[in-house]
Amino acid sequence: DRLILTSGTDGVVRLWDLERARPEPDRAGKGGGGGVGDVLSPGRGGRGGGLREPMCAFPHHDDSVYGLAWSGADEFAFASVSYDGRLVVNA
Repeated sequence: DRLILTSGTDGVVRLWDLERARPEPDRAGKGGGGGVGDVLSPGRGGRGGGLREPMCAFPHHDDSVYGLAWSGADEFAFASVSYDGRLVVNA
């Protein structure tokens, strides 16, 4: 429930842990937003605020990754598919 995968045009799949992304209170003592967009964004005004580094990066593709899916049988396995024509299964 707390792990998400992202991918993009660089051919890298990244694994993020949302538990590590809980926003720190700002200077006024108020918490941050805490949504998925906040987790992966660099933060407002260049202050940071989201995760800076993923848990893991999987650079197995040579072109844009356009599909990701978690396994229904193994909660830690997933597959990615790219415009390079490869389907990669990570377990």
